[in-house]
Amino acid sequence: MSFLNYVDPADLPAWRLLTLERRNGLVNVLAMSLLDGNGIQLSHFGEAIQEKSLNRVQVEGIVARIWEYRHDDGVDFVARIAVYDEHTPVDPKRAGNFGRARRAAHYITIRFANGKTSSGAAIRLQLKMRIRVVGELRDKAQVVSCATNCSRPVPPRWLP
Repeated sequence: MSFLNYVDPADLPAWRLLTLERRNGLVNVLAMSLLDGNGIQLSHFGEAIQEKSLNRVQVEGIVARIWEYRHDDGVDFVARIAVYDEHTPVDPKRAGNFGRARRAAHYITIRFANGKTSSGAAIRLQLKMRIRVVGELRDKAQVVSCATNCSRPVPPRWLP
């Protein structure tokens, strides 16, 4: 079942023509460090960060998903990393490790333009890798139609 299954058939054409602007925050990666399970740096890719910027982001997390984004100028590597910190909610249904609470993750999308850092270092990512990236916060605006995006299943809590 999807949202459109609950729309009055007379209103369905109007719902399918509806478009919404959608923005996704991205971190364009300047450098990346591969970390071990204790947060110790194993290797570093890209140039060392020397200057400070108002638009500078450093994020550490676990690679949860990897995909490619093809465009006219090449292929970007995009990854979603799971970030765990004291601000993420505790999951009471699952036990954590070493007596610590199990937490739900925040997810951040990072982009490697043409599969490289901005300084030109080629990278390779694998699922469950623990990485630290330094970059600049960006967003990607796009227009999505209700005809394609409202056809996804609706979570049960949204059903009437």
